[in-house]
Order: sequence, then structure tokens, then C-alpha cells
Amino acid sequence: MQIIWLPQAVANLKEIRGFIAKDSPNSASKVAKSIKETVNLLKDNPHLGKPSLVGGFREKQVVGLPFVIPYKVVDSKIIIIRVFHNNRKPIT
Repeated sequence: MQIIWLPQAVANLKEIRGFIAKDSPNSASKVAKSIKETVNLLKDNPHLGKPSLVGGFREKQVVGLPFVIPYKVVDSKIIIIRVFHNNRKPIT
């Protein structure tokens, strides 16, 4: 499976990392790494995430962190839509 990050998802990851880095650059790197590792798990397990309330999407929670990754499986591609904090409004 090929992973494709949409521009908004890349921007979300940069924003998350930048926000955390203000207080702890080391923690920011660890959080970004955990998010990327979670996405990479989807390569071999594309249906690992639960179905989203939004039709056609799935969501994968980042274990131990308050972040959710909505994605869509299309043919042999996993499209990463966004990365957002659990307290933020999900995609609609």
C-alpha cells in the first residue's frame, strides 16, 4: 500500500510539532515520530482504524497521544486526510 499525505495533513503535522516544540523540542520530535509510525502501521493493516462518522473515511487514534488520523483507502493507496487533536472538530 502506498501512503499519500494530503497537504492539509502535512500542515497539521507541522503545526502540531511547532506548537509542542515551543516548550520541548524533544517531545515534539517524539510526538511527530509516533504519528508517522501510526500512519506506517496502516501500510500492512489499512483497515486498522475504525470507521468514521463521515462516510468512506476511517480514523486511527495515535496510541498514548490525543491525536486522530482520518484517512481513506482507495485502491492500493492510503490517503491521509488530516491529523488533529481529539478536542478539535473532526472533518465534516
